[in-house]
Amino acid sequence: MTGKGHYVDDIASSGCAAGLCVEIKYYPGRHYHFGHFDARDADRVHFVLTLADREAAGLNVLMNANIITNTNSTNAAALERQILARGRVRFAVEPVEFIVADTLAHVREVAKMNELDFKYLNAHMDLVAGGPALHTKFPDNVAFDCSMGNVSTMNL
Repeated sequence: MTGKGHYVDDIASSGCAAGLCVEIKYYPGRHYHFGHFDARDADRVHFVLTLADREAAGLNVLMNANIITNTNSTNAAALERQILARGRVRFAVEPVEFIVADTLAHVREVAKMNELDFKYLNAHMDLVAGGPALHTKFPDNVAFDCSMGNVSTMNL
């Protein structure tokens, strides 16, 4: 470490706009929808991006993923994972919207004005199959089953 690294904020030109992902900072399993406030209506907001906006523009909304092989030699789940959440938040700090405004302080102010409504759902925290489903394709909450090494020598 030389201490000579820089962040974008260190080199940003004056008058440069700032962006921020609006994230849900709670545990998974909650549904959300935006209330009547739309960040696009706020002063000094230049751009707002939601998953619906990306889809309407014909842009790819999925993140790439590697699919592992299950213990029984079948492919593990190929879950759709969007860049921004689609109606259901499955983990803490999952982004739901991206806002660009004049300054970072203004973006944060606008993000706080968003009205996100939640329907609280139970999260599955046990280390066994079952419980409230996080993905409808996998109602038992098992997306993959893999192991490494010689399983027959393990104490299970």
